[in-house]
Amino acid sequence: RKSLNYKRAASFYKRAIRAKYTDVIVYLHYADLLKIQQNYQAASKYYNEYSKLNPTDIRGEIGKKSCEFAQKWLKNPTRYIVNPLSVLNSKNSDFSPSFGNSDYNEIYFTSSREGGLSQDIDERTGENYTDIYVSKLQKTGKWNSPDLLPAPINSGNAHEGSSFLNKRGNRMYFTKCSAEDKKINNCSIYVSTKKGKLWSDPQLLQIDVDSGITIGHPSVLESENEFILVFSAEMSGGYGGNDLWITTKEKRNSWSTPVNLGPAVNTPGDEQFPFLHESGDLYFASNGHVGMGGLDIFVAQKDENEIYSLVNNLKYPINSASDDFGIIVERSSERGYLTSNRKGGKGGDDIYQFELPKLEFSLKGTITDSKTGEILTGVEVKLTSSDSSTYTLISDNTGLYRKSDIQPITSYDLLIEYDGYLNKTASFTTKDVH
Repeated sequence: RKSLNYKRAASFYKRAIRAKYTDVIVYLHYADLLKIQQNYQAASKYYNEYSKLNPTDIRGEIGKKSCEFAQKWLKNPTRYIVNPLSVLNSKNSDFSPSFGNSDYNEIYFTSSREGGLSQDIDERTGENYTDIYVSKLQKTGKWNSPDLLPAPINSGNAHEGSSFLNKRGNRMYFTKCSAEDKKINNCSIYVSTKKGKLWSDPQLLQIDVDSGITIGHPSVLESENEFILVFSAEMSGGYGGNDLWITTKEKRNSWSTPVNLGPAVNTPGDEQFPFLHESGDLYFASNGHVGMGGLDIFVAQKDENEIYSLVNNLKYPINSASDDFGIIVERSSERGYLTSNRKGGKGGDDIYQFELPKLEFSLKGTITDSKTGEILTGVEVKLTSSDSSTYTLISDNTGLYRKSDIQPITSYDLLIEYDGYLNKTASFTTKDVH
């Protein structure tokens, strides 16, 4: 995921195209790399070439649409503010944050930084095996330096990561990838419970999948009557690459046969890092939907049949031309954390905080004679809100009236009365203003 590797790979594909290499997939890979480098115009050109050469593959059209929309989103960003959470990040990969409890004052995350339980190097990444760390929010409002979780959560001879904790913070689901001869063999989902300050030995979740299938990235929604688990895996019956699957707990540690979340969510690309919000909305990362770069973050909502059929890209600046994934969102849906390898971090994947600033509304107007333009002072303006609150405003010596604390999601009616003039009414609303 490092930009130098992207540039080298792009150079290779460009040379292959110039040499008239016969495999048309080269055009698609080259376009993908150009898109990740935010070179959308050039990427669109090669997606178009790929579509001409392979018109039955929808990836060319999706790529062209991605370049078109990405440029629009960059010019018209959402109001979210995204900043690196520097205290959690290192020069290595730091990713997949998870809330430690319903108070949001603990964050668990995965890291390949130095100082973990294992000194072995993963041949694929050139970095240490990953471990799970935790950081706590201090009374000052700042996060403390992360602590490495001891055994038995971290083992020293495997990758531990992509964790999810229940609201009480006493049950952790996480991915463990076994290693042999410094190579990853298989990933599975484990669960551990916390008593006091100690975590129990992790137990393998008994999910009905074929042996040898790699699964991971658990997200669980717990209620009194039901446990729902969404995870990522490449299995038969999917749409290609890693898909998102759903299963429910039946008894103890046994889970139902996983069901694919369907074509509205899953694509021929990869869908990973799901997060089930309390509202039932499903956040996830994908490189198969229309997006800005590598992995983009999306949210899926259920329709009237309780099926995830409405999928939306979270746009810029939540997403970027780089890989953006591993999002978690607080109850209000206005603040949370995500992972990105965009420019501005410490290196590799980093954890970012995002927040939607509170909207502040105010009312201001000037009262004049509609025929002469003369400023009218001392005019009474009655303001009534949809919650039946009433206010009286008076125009000043410049004809100006104002009110600063206009409320969101509220409708207002104005009534202006002045001797010698017909009454004037007007209405406005702050509903649906985001």
